[in-house]
Amino acid sequence: MAESFPLSIATNILTRMVFLNFQKASLSWDLPEETKKLQNTLSKIKADLFNVQEQQAQIIELRSELATLSDLLYDVEDMVDELESEVANSSRNTVYKFLSSIKFSKKIKEIRKRLEETTAVIKSKYDQNKGEFRRVYSGDLVMNYTFVNPSEVFGRDVAKENIIDILMKPNEEDHKKVSIISIVGMGGTGKTTLAKLVYNEKMIDEHFDLKMWVHVPEDFDIITLMKETYSSATGESQVEFAVDKLEDLLLRALVGKKFFLVLDDVWNENYGKWEIFKHILTLEARNGSKMLVTTRSNRVAKMMGTVSSYVLEGLSEEESMKLFAKWASQEGEFERHEDLCNFGREIARKCSGIPLAVTTLGTLLYGNKDTLDWLAIRDSDMWELKQEEDGIIPALKLSYAHLPSHLRRCLAYCSLFPKDYCFNSNYLIHYWMAHGFLATNNEDEELEDVGLRYLKELISKCFFQDVEDHGYFFTFKMHDLIHDLVVKMAQKDCKTVDLRIRPTQISARHLSILGFENYNGEVPFILSKLLTIIMQSLKTERVTESFINTWTTKYKYLRLLCLSGLQVKGLPNSVGALKHLRYLDLSRNSILKELPNSICKLQSLQTLRLERCSNLQLLPNNLPNLISLRYLDLTTIQKRLPRNGIECLTSLRSLLILNCDNLESLPRNIARLTKLKKMVICSCPKLNLERNFPEDADSTLQYIRIEACTNLTALPASLSNLTSLQELEILSCPGLSSLPDRMQNLTNLKKLKIQKCPELSESCRQNWSNISHVPEIHLDPAVASESGNIKGSVVKAVSEIVSYASSK
Repeated sequence: MAESFPLSIATNILTRMVFLNFQKASLSWDLPEETKKLQNTLSKIKADLFNVQEQQAQIIELRSELATLSDLLYDVEDMVDELESEVANSSRNTVYKFLSSIKFSKKIKEIRKRLEETTAVIKSKYDQNKGEFRRVYSGDLVMNYTFVNPSEVFGRDVAKENIIDILMKPNEEDHKKVSIISIVGMGGTGKTTLAKLVYNEKMIDEHFDLKMWVHVPEDFDIITLMKETYSSATGESQVEFAVDKLEDLLLRALVGKKFFLVLDDVWNENYGKWEIFKHILTLEARNGSKMLVTTRSNRVAKMMGTVSSYVLEGLSEEESMKLFAKWASQEGEFERHEDLCNFGREIARKCSGIPLAVTTLGTLLYGNKDTLDWLAIRDSDMWELKQEEDGIIPALKLSYAHLPSHLRRCLAYCSLFPKDYCFNSNYLIHYWMAHGFLATNNEDEELEDVGLRYLKELISKCFFQDVEDHGYFFTFKMHDLIHDLVVKMAQKDCKTVDLRIRPTQISARHLSILGFENYNGEVPFILSKLLTIIMQSLKTERVTESFINTWTTKYKYLRLLCLSGLQVKGLPNSVGALKHLRYLDLSRNSILKELPNSICKLQSLQTLRLERCSNLQLLPNNLPNLISLRYLDLTTIQKRLPRNGIECLTSLRSLLILNCDNLESLPRNIARLTKLKKMVICSCPKLNLERNFPEDADSTLQYIRIEACTNLTALPASLSNLTSLQELEILSCPGLSSLPDRMQNLTNLKKLKIQKCPELSESCRQNWSNISHVPEIHLDPAVASESGNIKGSVVKAVSEIVSYASSK
């Protein structure tokens, strides 16, 4: 069931190999012939395998060959890392000699030949059998009939009534003949079932002149959708007409009628196609016509012009149990078996309110009174069931399969974390970045923004839930059923290993490790080149420097090393030899006092996490050598940060100074960070910022958060020079009494948030003109005077707010 991602890997390699062309242009030498041929081969792989990989989630026959191809491409990726290292650290002649060396050219030639052979086999098999593959995929998953037995549906009465109420109301805008209502939810929640309940309701028949139901294929075109709609409206078989004839027939079927059209299972996000289709529908229809859309994507709902969305949640535990009982036993029989009833309640609870999961497992156990079988289901992940018996797998796979491959790859990586894990958007994006999962053809688009775009797309498609905004990051979780699915799909490359069971051999590229406390055994043999090590500490655990050294000396190709929460006095110098390392997490280590200078050899390092290293005294002297560092969070016991340190990290995009109890000032040359976009200063009670912001207007800073800096009495006047600033948040800084003058200069400022700063909030009200240009402002509540009346200045401020809002 596991899948591979050769197309994504090849695409990212090609993106990274662009640097060779830059070097060629700047250093005036031609790429060696074998290097050019390798680029051509990778481009051909992209062209030949697009359809194969995009359908991989449905095609099991080619997974072995695709896995082999991915392994070869990982080797190419390692070679590209070596090339980047040579270019960064060597002279022009040394680089050219390295590229042109017989050994390197031979290595490229051999791997290129194997790539071409493997690709040819995959393409041949796909071309010979693609008709079969498509039949297997389409199968019985598409349901075009509209009948559903209400007695078989539980917990949807309120949802049905709410949607019917929306459909009965007049269109919100008189000029809109057709309004659109969407039912949004993850796969398996019963969106189609709910739509059928509504569709078959008598009130709908009485309210509308015409009802139509169309299941929307993912790759639809306008003609196909028009044919399906016409067939549903008239009952006539689909016939081949010219476009203008077909449009005429459809308009005749709709003319003068108030219609109700259900578009079931909408995936397509082509705005232009939807606008054309909606325009056709509105030409002859009566005002009050409605479209009901079911979709897994909030983005689709918004794109289609939805006036009202109904987010379909899971069933309650009681409703899940009723549904399970119906499918697991004959009427009244379930209650006669107390033990099965108890087991069934626990199984139903594990289904997390997903009706399809409840129904599937209930059907599986129907008529079976063997308690051992019920226990086996209760105590196992439902995905351990055989695929042919497990109807939930196709349902969730369908959601997964419709993702583009680059999103599936990002989602698969999340399988390294346990169920109910609370993800941090900053960290997850940088995990993806470390492995080259993020790619863009736009030179002006930052990788962090690409990752945020990927993440928002996965959220919009309901693969993540429980999203909470924390200002400079947001948290979210993955539904258990989605977690089970991605674990299955990622099992070739991503594994969680418990060292307490003494594994001797592991096949994985990304490893999450449990049970390492007090582990003195041999490091397991990894069959592949290990790229990720995440050591998950269940509690605060001490480990030795030699334990870390055992891993860092054995796996030289690591891109990500996470030791968060581990208590280790020092890092081994061997960390400095990990020249491919891009993400290093040492956070929450309360006994780490200094970092070895060897860490500054990590010229590929993009992310360094030192948050809550509460005894960290010394940063390395050669910190500026971290030429690729983009993200740094830091806790230190120092009063001042050393000069020629952080302010020399010219690639830095995010700087977070957190929980520094003794820190009194930041380096004044922080203006040298010309690519810095996000700055967070939190829980630094003695900090005085003075002149810490750039004096000129060329700063790239877009987000600033200052929180819990209780000694802070003034903000630098240069704050008003940050013309790129979009968000400013000041929280729990009671000593601040005013913002700098000339805040009007911050023309890009979209959000100002001030909380638990009563004097500063009042000052803002008194000097409203200083901030009145900001579209979104959050201030502390106005303070009442001793007489109980709100201070008179607030009246003036409110008046100005109203005036400003009216002008907008």
